[in-house]
Amino acid sequence: MTRSLPEGIPHEVTIRKRNGRWYASIAYWKPPITPPQRETQSLCGVDVGISPLAVDSDGVHYQNPKALDSALRKLRRWQRAKERRTPGSRGWWEAPRRLDAVQRRVTGLRNNAHHQVSRELVRKCHTLGIETLNIAGMIKAGLQAKALADAGMSSLLNQICYKSGWYGTRIVEADRWYPSSKACSACGVVNKDLGRDLKWPCPNCGVIHDRNENAARNLQKLALLAVGEDVMLPDGGALAGGGSIAGETAPAEGRTKPRTAVNTQLTLAL
Repeated sequence: MTRSLPEGIPHEVTIRKRNGRWYASIAYWKPPITPPQRETQSLCGVDVGISPLAVDSDGVHYQNPKALDSALRKLRRWQRAKERRTPGSRGWWEAPRRLDAVQRRVTGLRNNAHHQVSRELVRKCHTLGIETLNIAGMIKAGLQAKALADAGMSSLLNQICYKSGWYGTRIVEADRWYPSSKACSACGVVNKDLGRDLKWPCPNCGVIHDRNENAARNLQKLALLAVGEDVMLPDGGALAGGGSIAGETAPAEGRTKPRTAVNTQLTLAL
């Protein structure tokens, strides 16, 4: 098999087997490039979750495909079939192949949703406020662990961060303890008694909030405080060149400052 690589210097290849297929992941270095000049100066915030997968400050809801949940019936069926069949028989070998196919579909549906949502957000916004979540800790806590793992929120946030360098989007990350869901986006009062309600009224001003949209608007305000009000100017002069630069330290070079982007990787199915 041959495949032409993009312009750059290949320096590392990782070959592994996953879900019944072999994959070659080729990491290569390319010269730093300047992000494109953004024509619009829009500032947004995005709240990630389980259902929906993400909500931005404009009120747009991005739905979660729930890939694992929709495939559980087939997974259980073929796992039971493998246990019942005689080891080494044709039917016994068929079950792992069916399981691998289901797992590949689950991974593909989840990754496709993440790529579509992350690309839409970084293209839409010049500056984007996001959350800092301890996903591993949330899963260990046991509260909706299966749904959290199925949503893959950590993967979505990572894709938003590295794609921001491609489109010149500036990312503002909130502190882990920032009360984006509990704070009222209208008056700023924090509702410490808020539970898991999807709709709740502010005890101070009485505004009824959608939990996810309210969190996204608070993240938008946080991003505005971080970059200043000039980001909303339509002339394109504010924050020119302020985004991260795509590219990475060459294999033979020493890193002298924190990394701002990740190595570009090309994954090929063999």
